Amino acid sequence: KAKTSYIGYTLAYLKNEMPELYEGLKSDPSRSDCHAALVELTYDAVAAFLPVTHAPTPTPAAQKKLQAIARSSVDGSRRAWSLLDVGCGTGLLLPFLSAAGAPPSRYRGIDISSRMIDRARADHKAAAFAGARFNAVSLETVAEEAAAAEAGAGAVSGPGASGLGAEAGVDASRPYDVIIFNAALQFFPDTRLALLTASRLLCRGAHARLVIAHMQGAGFVRQEKEENPTVVRALMPGLTELQDIGRDLGMSVAVPSFLGSDPESIATGMEDFYLAVMMWERLEEEKPCSDSEDS
Repeated sequence: KAKTSYIGYTLAYLKNEMPELYEGLKSDPSRSDCHAALVELTYDAVAAFLPVTHAPTPTPAAQKKLQAIARSSVDGSRRAWSLLDVGCGTGLLLPFLSAAGAPPSRYRGIDISSRMIDRARADHKAAAFAGARFNAVSLETVAEEAAAAEAGAGAVSGPGASGLGAEAGVDASRPYDVIIFNAALQFFPDTRLALLTASRLLCRGAHARLVIAHMQGAGFVRQEKEENPTVVRALMPGLTELQDIGRDLGMSVAVPSFLGSDPESIATGMEDFYLAVMMWERLEEEKPCSDSEDS
């Protein structure tokens, strides 16, 4: 009831202060700006009530899944890779990435819910997470930042003003070694376009990867979409669909062995825990990623 009231108050604010957007939400919620507002509104409400609705630490079962996502992201090599966590929420994945060897100073979490970002910053003030950045921006905004960095806009020595970094020899338009979609891909209306956008931000290194995950699995997302199709716009892609997208992007698809080895068992496993990794298949000219030397 409290969440509903919060959403109601926010809609009343939009009606008074942003009438065009408010009318769009009523007439065409699938419009890109309207959908973004709906997602932000929904997860601002979720964030506002997290202390009441969620335990402060993940359950042991959830921790195992978060560990698997983190290991798939950085493969335990302890390299100083640059990571982008799309739809990071409260930054739940950051401690597990850090434990797997990813330096927090190279981590950037983004979410269009400003309340989620506020919570993420508050939850990760400890010295162990020094340098980690959380920004209330969209993936599209990050892509625009990278394009500006490539054009030399606002270039500075060391980490750029956008936080993308400006190391010598690094392709500024492809600033990330790892891009993670953890419980986020379903909010993009076009899965293929979202992964294409992410791939264009991914450096051309042999270890570079896109990680697509959902701790509750494809079955949960299917139910979520049935119950709230205006917010949840897509299903988690099946293995065949993901491989088709990968071929278009020049990337191969791998899944962890615990999900199975044949398509049927993998599909069954992904119903409860979705995890897949996409990596460059052929590199005619490998360009350096941020700092890919072992630390």
